[in-house]
Amino acid sequence: MNAGTAVSRWTEEKAQTKVLLGEIVMLWGDVMASVYRLPSALGLANPEAIQLGLAHLNGDGTRFTYLSKLLRHNPKLADVDEQRIADTIAVLARLNKMNKQRDSFVHGLPVLTMKRDQDTRETIRDGCYLIQTRELDEKDRYLKVPEAAETFLTELQEVYDQLLQVTVPMLFEDWQQLWDDES
Repeated sequence: MNAGTAVSRWTEEKAQTKVLLGEIVMLWGDVMASVYRLPSALGLANPEAIQLGLAHLNGDGTRFTYLSKLLRHNPKLADVDEQRIADTIAVLARLNKMNKQRDSFVHGLPVLTMKRDQDTRETIRDGCYLIQTRELDEKDRYLKVPEAAETFLTELQEVYDQLLQVTVPMLFEDWQQLWDDES
């Protein structure tokens, strides 16, 4: 492979990385908007105060944990479908697990790099990566963007769809029927 081909491939990969990272930021924002709508969607008392409390917490992971505990220990949710509460808590737990990887995408330092093994000349790294400055182990320090971002976006979209089922007042099946009727 000549230098011109490598630069062209890297330029394409960098452009794809920018698009994917933008999609992650936008979709994560949609997810967080749905998380902030959960208190009113589930009929919690004084949802505005809960939303304000969520806004004052540092970090999305803390927000997910706080809201999960609130849902588990709120006696006034007896009139809300137990399955709906359980699904919401499961989605919040899933988001909490995804939060570290989201931070990796948002706070990683983008680089174009190539590294070969000195002895075997085998390619170790080639392309666009995000350097994770807090990781000390070299294997965990570099996150290959396009593949990891596409997988993350798929999982995040699933979570967002689940959140919409909880936060939208109309049943999800009713929305599907509405969209099918318009098609």
